[in-house]
Amino acid sequence: ALLEVGMTLIGQDRFAGWMLAGSSLQPCLSTLLGLIPSCASSILLSELYLAGTLSFPALLAGLCANSGSALLVLLRANPSRRENALVAGLLVGASLLAGFVVQLLPLF
Repeated sequence: ALLEVGMTLIGQDRFAGWMLAGSSLQPCLSTLLGLIPSCASSILLSELYLAGTLSFPALLAGLCANSGSALLVLLRANPSRRENALVAGLLVGASLLAGFVVQLLPLF
């Protein structure tokens, strides 16, 4: 709900500028957006893709990074900060890799 209110107040055009519309760095920003715990970031990424603001590789990276509330559960249940950082780092790394590999394909 907070993302939707923010998107309404900011406006899609301004948000598109923040998401670097047309830039090859979009997967980085959408991965960070995908880390927001809840399904709201998935909905926002999908809406941005359907509106033409977000590229498919960026959508893929953001959706790969989205784990719902699983990261919050991990942080709460596992006391090892090192293991938590490793899991989060692997999640981000795999998401970025997926986005950039698909971006290199001649289809997009």
